[in-house]
Amino acid sequence: MVLMKKLILVIDDDPDLLESIHERLNIHDFRCMRASSAETGLQRAIRWHPNLILLDLNMPKISGLGLLREFKKNPRLCHIPIVILSGISDEEIVREGIELGAVGYLHKNCGARALVSTLRAYTTEQW
Repeated sequence: MVLMKKLILVIDDDPDLLESIHERLNIHDFRCMRASSAETGLQRAIRWHPNLILLDLNMPKISGLGLLREFKKNPRLCHIPIVILSGISDEEIVREGIELGAVGYLHKNCGARALVSTLRAYTTEQW
């Protein structure tokens, strides 16, 4: 039986971080699609229906929380698990993201093990 690699959409305005996560995910048998803006992320999510979205909170134009609201009110996207990936450690902002529908939070400095185990947990068939 051939297993399809899970598609992860990473939305972050930091090109170095996008590249680093892309490399980590490829090593661990995920497919990675990158978006460097909220607008591009929304378009790619609509077109490609990823298995999970990693979402930065601090982006220009549309914030990560604003984009999270857009994902959750869109019937074609609201079922996709979203994990906040941010350098922001403010508990209130993280709590707001969870209340808006994010399934989890990872700090941008988390290690590969935490990243991969979180992605695997939320991309299993039962999720």
